[in-house]
Amino acid sequence: MRARGIVPLSLDGALAADALAETTHILLSIPPGDDGDPVWRKQPALAAVAPRLRWTGYLSTTGVYGDLGGRWAFEWIPTQPISTEGRRRELAERQWLSAAQPAHIFRLPGLYGPGRSAFDRLRDGTARRI
Repeated sequence: MRARGIVPLSLDGALAADALAETTHILLSIPPGDDGDPVWRKQPALAAVAPRLRWTGYLSTTGVYGDLGGRWAFEWIPTQPISTEGRRRELAERQWLSAAQPAHIFRLPGLYGPGRSAFDRLRDGTARRI
């Protein structure tokens, strides 16, 4: 990532004052916990260090729809997660959709498991834009 000019940041501690000074867009893929997205809790810090932030993207899962019995999932279908992971992602979605800046939710199928993330597919050249 660094070779391509992408600087990963750890949100475990305090964010440096200049960490995101020029950042306008953030794409989040961190798995949520019981209280939602861990980055969401850093909102005050993000506002302080990312004054130019205009957009947040959140990688969620189609698991927020629950069991549709083989039917197609559409964005307008109410969510009914049945798994712990689905409920956590649904909470994180609601958190980001209530943010001051625009947020987009991307509900990806097959998000969980080793080698199954969107970043794994980008790395191995199998990602597709539909």
